[in-house]
Amino acid sequence: MIQSYYTHNYDRVGWFALSWRIYLVCIALSFFVMIEPAPTDLLFFVALGAFTLAPLRPVKLLGSVASVGLLLYLWFTILSLAFVAVSAPVAARAVLIEVYLVLLLFMTAYFVKLDGDRAFRMILLMLTLGAMITSLFGLLAYLDLILTGFLLSVMST
Repeated sequence: MIQSYYTHNYDRVGWFALSWRIYLVCIALSFFVMIEPAPTDLLFFVALGAFTLAPLRPVKLLGSVASVGLLLYLWFTILSLAFVAVSAPVAARAVLIEVYLVLLLFMTAYFVKLDGDRAFRMILLMLTLGAMITSLFGLLAYLDLILTGFLLSVMST
């Protein structure tokens, strides 16, 4: 069992804590994308799987303002999908990406609603850490201190 502040007494196995930790790692690594689908996106699916196995407490995710924002997001998502009906594979990929983003939105909202400012601070810390790491890699690549051509050739094969 994974014990932490985020392990609650109703989660005997530790699925919630596991999904929270994977989620934070994904947030920190989300800036670094060399191939699509990004490894971070695939890792998010692992976090979503652990999140669905966790016994979740019922919380009120949305207030009046948040529900309006969510409805606007969903409306514009559906509207944007109407314009990608170029071909069936392209439209299916767009739908899958939008479903993934909506699930990620609900997962983030649940974490922040359940643990409040502590969870929000951790998310901001991971975003800041990820941005710093990515900018360091960008600077090193710009100064030719890392083998970017080699990395790109390995990642593309």
